[in-house]
Amino acid sequence: AAFQAAFAAQPDEHAATGYAVGQVLEAAAARARSTEPDKLRKALAELDASTVIGRYGVDRHGVQVRQFPLTVQWQKGQREIVWPQALRTARPVLGPQGAR
Repeated sequence: AAFQAAFAAQPDEHAATGYAVGQVLEAAAARARSTEPDKLRKALAELDASTVIGRYGVDRHGVQVRQFPLTVQWQKGQREIVWPQALRTARPVLGPQGAR
């Protein structure tokens, strides 16, 4: 509601991602009880946290293993989630190559 009031629009995936970054950093700083880079790095490596776009968690190589991206498609001027199926807001629309 605050985003909508400030910008007269629904937050898009870029706004949500930026907000999620803040949530992850806040959780890491709380876990580390510090904002020192080495302590934050260690906390981020161990963190499993919820964000507005899903879970955050990485493996020993730093690869994200908890949150998976959405596939979004513009349909009739609206952004629709077409994957994963459990979160789908619309069926995917295939272009000419996929229609064959």
